[in-house]
Amino acid sequence: MGSPGTLDSQLIKLLKTAKLPHVRLRVLPFSSGAHTGIDGSYTIFRFDAGEPIVAVEPMTTSVYPGGDDHVGQYDSAFSRVLSQALGPAESHKSSKT
Repeated sequence: MGSPGTLDSQLIKLLKTAKLPHVRLRVLPFSSGAHTGIDGSYTIFRFDAGEPIVAVEPMTTSVYPGGDDHVGQYDSAFSRVLSQALGPAESHKSSKT
């Protein structure tokens, strides 16, 4: 969201960040329509010891559900979004046009 200048700045930042060795940029085209990631952001944390947890970040607070059931649902949601995304080469090409 924002002005064309704001959007250009965001795209430039994404392209620079995508060059980092630990970052993979994938573009989800508008033609994919509604997707499981549209509800908000989340991060799955996995540790050497202990159970994984999910950090869910809706508008006003954060929630940290743990356990295989919760983590599995978010893993599945991410897999579905990733399956709809363009491949790495296509993502980089489409983000430069």
